[in-house]
Amino acid sequence: MFRLYELTERKARAEELYLERVLDGLDPGDLSELIAETEADLATEIIQLARVKKNLDTAVEATETEEKRLREKRKRMEAAADRVRDRILGIFLDGQIEGPVRDGVLTVSMRRKPPRVEVDKLDVPMMTEAALLLNGRSFKVDVPVYFTELPDTRYLRVKVDIDVSKDQVKDDWKSTGTTPPAMHIINNEHTVVIR
Repeated sequence: MFRLYELTERKARAEELYLERVLDGLDPGDLSELIAETEADLATEIIQLARVKKNLDTAVEATETEEKRLREKRKRMEAAADRVRDRILGIFLDGQIEGPVRDGVLTVSMRRKPPRVEVDKLDVPMMTEAALLLNGRSFKVDVPVYFTELPDTRYLRVKVDIDVSKDQVKDDWKSTGTTPPAMHIINNEHTVVIR
């Protein structure tokens, strides 16, 4: 069996020799047979590679299906684990069990989760119209009013995300005991620790 580069080189050489002989008025002899034979070998190689590609495509599709099945299974297992954790937590809270529960292998205890910030849904900031010059062309765009000036940009699309620094809110709450408007500290959640 020839390698692909050998086949293509053999065909190119045979075609060059064939052309030289014809142009020189000589009989090309068995070169036409060699060219036809090489083309047949190349066709066989193409079919074999096409089969390999088709098998790989099928394997990729099967792998994607298996990934989807496993992802769904993982989600179901995570949900079941969350339900079990919530049941254990409910038993701790309802039974007012304080200390850890041990059986020689496992130790199960309840602890308070660290405080977290919850932000009420914020209204979208008002928009104001502004002129934007991009690549020598002028555009009118809506810009959130919290911009004091447009950022220097060459791009037409500008995305702006408003994010709350929850760590800063927690730090301020720890030092002052208060939170900004529309933000709340959730400080009464518990979780289960299994070792």
